[in-house]
Amino acid sequence: MSRVILAYLEEHGKPDDDAFNRHVYGRKPRKREEVEFVEAVKAGVFEPTPKKPVPWTEEEKKRLLECVKLYGKKWKKIVEFFPGRTSRVISAYYHNIKMNSSEGLTDEDKEIILRWYKERSAKGERINWIDLKRNLPIPKPMKYIKDYIYELERPFTNRRWTEEEFQKLRELVLTYKKDWDQITAKMNHRTEQQCRMKWHYESLKRGSEIYEHSDNKDHSSS
Repeated sequence: MSRVILAYLEEHGKPDDDAFNRHVYGRKPRKREEVEFVEAVKAGVFEPTPKKPVPWTEEEKKRLLECVKLYGKKWKKIVEFFPGRTSRVISAYYHNIKMNSSEGLTDEDKEIILRWYKERSAKGERINWIDLKRNLPIPKPMKYIKDYIYELERPFTNRRWTEEEFQKLRELVLTYKKDWDQITAKMNHRTEQQCRMKWHYESLKRGSEIYEHSDNKDHSSS
């Protein structure tokens, strides 16, 4: 019951008796519950939380996002940087930021993604999607990030498959057992969807021989 009381007080501040009883108990409180309420009053539980929520400033928003980058979602730690706000309020506000960030990528997002992509492409490294997402000012849905990467690679991916390229795909499938993350990472400028579609198309066309040998003809994408 203590949690219910504290949650109510955190949201509404000090209530009148009738409103409090209806919300917390749905009836008149028992003696033990009434004592618990009185003790909460004596402990000053009502005082820190205002009745009306205080609007978040842009500076607080930036500070919160920076704190989450540094400490993760450790709200008990982060609350130290926001006097007058509770961990519950901070967590709810962060969740609200995430829910309202699906409008797409900003110019700043694209600049960060492009720089990240170029650095890893130059080193021949596999893109770590999770790390990339964490480096954005506000986390965005993975779909937006991948779609932008694929848009960058479009000039390379809209081309015919060569036999050499298909044989590389074939060897990777035999090696990684259709672990498409591993396969795509080693197929330069080919998306996961393209690799899957090409393999499916060639499997239907060649049947079981796709696992046995190859010919020397070029194959165009389906």
